[in-house]
Amino acid sequence: MYREGQYQFAKDQTKSIRYTKWAAHMGDPQAMSNLGHLIINGMGVIRNEAKAVRLFRHSARLGAA
Repeated sequence: MYREGQYQFAKDQTKSIRYTKWAAHMGDPQAMSNLGHLIINGMGVIRNEAKAVRLFRHSARLGAA
């Protein structure tokens, strides 16, 4: 919601990254995939392809498409 500015939430990249990291840390597979997307493209975070691939693989093992 913060990344896209949906549902009357203003776009806020910092909050988007914070909540995505939190959800990924809590084990949410889709959040891991989303965080991997942010990391591989360097969107508000340091670009790190190896870390992104690890997140993609782990999220896939947990069932994220």
